[in-house]
Amino acid sequence: PGIPLLFGILLFRHHHEIMNYDKEQDTQDCPEKLQPLKFLFFSYKVEKYYYESLECVRRLFLIGFVAFLPLPNAESALAGLILSVCFALHGREMEPWNVPSTNALMISFNWIVYFVFLGAFVILSGKGNATAVSFCLCFLSLGVFCLALHQQMRDFKKNRELLNLKEQIADFREQVVGICFAKRTMR
Repeated sequence: PGIPLLFGILLFRHHHEIMNYDKEQDTQDCPEKLQPLKFLFFSYKVEKYYYESLECVRRLFLIGFVAFLPLPNAESALAGLILSVCFALHGREMEPWNVPSTNALMISFNWIVYFVFLGAFVILSGKGNATAVSFCLCFLSLGVFCLALHQQMRDFKKNRELLNLKEQIADFREQVVGICFAKRTMR
């Protein structure tokens, strides 16, 4: 619980600077005060700058909390299943990421965690074939991973095109300034 708390405190202390920082500027210069914290908030929407600390809490609950519950294995898997649904729904409602496709990836992988806990529950309760469940989970994970890879490649292409357009605009500005300067010196 220490790391998410530390992240939350650091981000909250710089709330006003983060809220006033315009990530969409032409320059990617981050204020010196925020530079060490940039990895914690830069990928999130401005109003959801604190979400990295919540993401750490989610991971702690799904990995640590479920593993150490004093319940039989099947019931621990059921608790993980319930928690994973809650976190998946919460992530869907919050949509904290700047890029919509990243929100979709987060939701997809949250549901994969749900299916993993569901598979664990089925196997541990003795109601299903472990091999069949394992293969289904493997194919499901691979399918979502391939879709995620495809989406990331599309986003990469789009971002590369945007960067090329920004470079062309910068070149055009430079040419216009040069022409204006030349006209002034000719007078």
